[in-house]
Amino acid sequence: VASYGETVRVWIAPDASSNLLTDGSAVPKHDSPGTTAAVTLIRHRECTFSLTQVGAAIAGNNMAQKLISSRMTWLLNGVEEDVLSVHSSFTTNAFAGTAATAITEAEMAEAVQKLKDQRAPGPYIALIDSGSATAWSAMMQIANFVQSQGSANPYLTTKPNWGGGYFWNDTYWFPTQAVDTAGTTSYNLVFSPNAIAI
Repeated sequence: VASYGETVRVWIAPDASSNLLTDGSAVPKHDSPGTTAAVTLIRHRECTFSLTQVGAAIAGNNMAQKLISSRMTWLLNGVEEDVLSVHSSFTTNAFAGTAATAITEAEMAEAVQKLKDQRAPGPYIALIDSGSATAWSAMMQIANFVQSQGSANPYLTTKPNWGGGYFWNDTYWFPTQAVDTAGTTSYNLVFSPNAIAI
């Protein structure tokens, strides 16, 4: 069992090209086991609480559900903050947009296109600064983005557990307070969750 501070190896599947029928017997065998990445366990999060029978009875026996729901929300918010605090160390960063200026529709499309160019599996997740006039507020003024809801969202009725993110251009867009900021610059993030090991 890995412990805090230890280094673990995360397996990464190898790239493998496909073959043509015309290759005949000259077909290379894709037997590579892949590689591993060293990950040092420097983050540990938990959310503990206690619940007495007296406290539960006074709250009408509804206390446990609300305490668990609240703690899970805070735990997941903490995980989000942890991921965003280390995103600058990701090795495949590609920047889109201009610092300290309002996000445009073209820049949003460019950010998603960079993932598509890398053949990253979708759908994608975008985390956008909720407290900046040049980030989420600017996006909410883009008509094509706001109007993308409803029938254009294939997950609207089948996957309500996504938490209400706007689905546009193969991407779920979420406002968050956890992105890095420097002055009026927000370091918003668009990524493929299937390409990140947490």
